[in-house]
Amino acid sequence: MDGAEAMSMKRALVVVFLVSLLTTQAASATNWSIAAHVTVVSADNLPSSVPLQIDASPTVNCPAGTFMFYIGSNADQTKGILALLLAMKLSGRMAVFYGNDNAGCFVTSVHFNG
Repeated sequence: MDGAEAMSMKRALVVVFLVSLLTTQAASATNWSIAAHVTVVSADNLPSSVPLQIDASPTVNCPAGTFMFYIGSNADQTKGILALLLAMKLSGRMAVFYGNDNAGCFVTSVHFNG
């Protein structure tokens, strides 16, 4: 990795960190959390939701490889989570996922696990 690529990656990680600070949800809507790698992320449902898969199983109802969905409170928040997930996928770094499996596999918050 040359200097320009390293600087670009550092900028991406700073953006990811800032986005993660801005994307918290109500704690009462969460009944699981897990550190994992992003394996699949899609922009097909923008701006309403972001489908994703991770390499760990947060609950029996949401095994590894199951599509989970992040539904933001607005389009900008959903796009911010998409940027965060893409950065995590491209960098190979882990994120901490918080979610709720009461009515499906929903991710309520994502945090950079640096």
